[in-house]
Amino acid sequence: MSNSKKSIISKKLSRFFTERKFNSEYKNFSPQAKKFNDFIKNSIDFIFLMPTDEKTFAEAIIIPTYIKIHKKNTTLILPEYFINSISNKNGYTFISYFPQTFEKLGYATDDFLSVVSEKRYDVFFDLTPEENLFTASLSLKINADFKIALFKKEKTKIYNMLFNEEPANILEKSFENLLNSIRMF
Repeated sequence: MSNSKKSIISKKLSRFFTERKFNSEYKNFSPQAKKFNDFIKNSIDFIFLMPTDEKTFAEAIIIPTYIKIHKKNTTLILPEYFINSISNKNGYTFISYFPQTFEKLGYATDDFLSVVSEKRYDVFFDLTPEENLFTASLSLKINADFKIALFKKEKTKIYNMLFNEEPANILEKSFENLLNSIRMF
């Protein structure tokens, strides 16, 4: 058997076992029932998993900006290269990551997961349109009373509140709709 075939088989087996590990954690996850009365107004600590592409990031930043304007503790999880694109860094805490933050198969490294899970948050927003092992593993490990996401079709049990939009509305309207929704709370 050639080295390339061995490599392909090795990658497939690794991916299989990685997904199996994540899926067993996901299967054992049981969300608690929550009251949504004024949960945004009464919350203090917010954490946001931000998109990784520029256009979606530019649209999504309105959500943490709204929270920051209301004098809430606002933490952003984002790629290192986006930190400089935020015009007013005051009031934000950043947890940045590099490509090295990913395991070979796309899962977040244990070190990174321990960093994001060491603090308790009131509300977690997953603003990424991607559904992959990195975003799913972060969403599962972050300690938050409320978990809110856009665009998720799988692993929905992780979230207390889910906003699914049609692909045609995936950017600007989705984030505006989410902002209008959280203003009600």
